[in-house]
Formats: sequence, structure tokens, C-alpha cells
Amino acid sequence: MYRRIKKLAGQDKIKNKNEGIKDKQGELSSEPEEIKNRCKRYIAVLYDRDGKPSEADFQMEEENLVEPDALGPDLMER
Repeated sequence: MYRRIKKLAGQDKIKNKNEGIKDKQGELSSEPEEIKNRCKRYIAVLYDRDGKPSEADFQMEEENLVEPDALGPDLMER
């Protein structure tokens, strides 16, 4: 009975709806190959080592010059 109702209602079909993905310019791509390439580019930019800050970009203070309240908690041992 449930199978018949789903068939009559059109719910027995598998829905594989692909909305697409937007590129940097905001244009929507719905072709599978374009989506795959866009994901590759996104991940390459996300994990780009050249674009990440290095230790030299940070200014670290000497620990003895920092107030005790600003140090944060000590590491916990097991």
C-alpha cells in the first residue's frame, strides 16, 4: 500500500538534485567536471603554504615580560 502511494505521489524516484557551486565571481556552475575543478582550486587555496603566515610574521613576547594573568593555564600532565 505504501509503495503504491509513493508511486502515485511521485516519491518513488531517487532525487539526485545538483544545485551547483559558485566560483569566485559568483557564477553558478552545475556541470560535474566544473564542480570537481572548483573544489580542487578551493582546497589548493585553502591549504596553500605560501599564503599562510610564518613564525616570522608573529611578534612573540618574552615570557618573563608578560603578566602572570595573561599567560593562560599551564599544560596539564596525564
